Amino acid sequence: MGSFKLKLVAYFSLIALLPFAAAFSGLEAVTDRNETRHVDGTLETGVRAAQAAFVDRVAAVERNATVLARDPLFQQALATRSHPRLKILAARHRVRIEPRRGRPIGTIRRPAIVRSVAVVGRQGPLGRVVAPLTIDRSLATVVRRRAGLANTGHIAFVADGQVLAASASLKGRVLAPAQPTEITVSGRHYRALASKTLTEPRNTSLVVMTPQARIDESAASSWRCSPP
Repeated sequence: MGSFKLKLVAYFSLIALLPFAAAFSGLEAVTDRNETRHVDGTLETGVRAAQAAFVDRVAAVERNATVLARDPLFQQALATRSHPRLKILAARHRVRIEPRRGRPIGTIRRPAIVRSVAVVGRQGPLGRVVAPLTIDRSLATVVRRRAGLANTGHIAFVADGQVLAASASLKGRVLAPAQPTEITVSGRHYRALASKTLTEPRNTSLVVMTPQARIDESAASSWRCSPP
């Protein structure tokens, strides 16, 4: 008889707790959705900021090449074919100098966006300054920082489903989702959003990513801090 009464008490206690369990589960789900919406908004803002930062970097490369091409001392070195001086300038400005006559000086690392500026002196055309913006981790890190994402996520240049360069150690195939989506890159989970295809490089998008673990931790923290 005593055992039966204990079972009844346990049964009704369980029934009494069910609404609280449902409320707990519901609140947890709402917290997760709210955190995901917040992150998605951050990703959308991050994509726009990253694109703007990238465009600024391309414009800066062209401006620097233009300044060099119009420099009278540079024009003189090009006109007199001062190879030692031109070699120093090519290395300093990270450009390739293409004299009107003779072999180019300097190299371009690929993949890169290239801007070419004509050099015209008093006696006419002297050659060209070819300035590259190399798509590498350094560029991805700069774009990430200028887009205000240094503490919230990573940037990757993705071409045809492959990572060209990223602000973190990411390699291999990756989705470039047009809508915020959870993806896996190099064995790690991220919530990600891609820009529209860039004008250059060909078939390339900027993908902004936030670690999924960070989203989960933030949601859990919000739940713990919620009032009873």
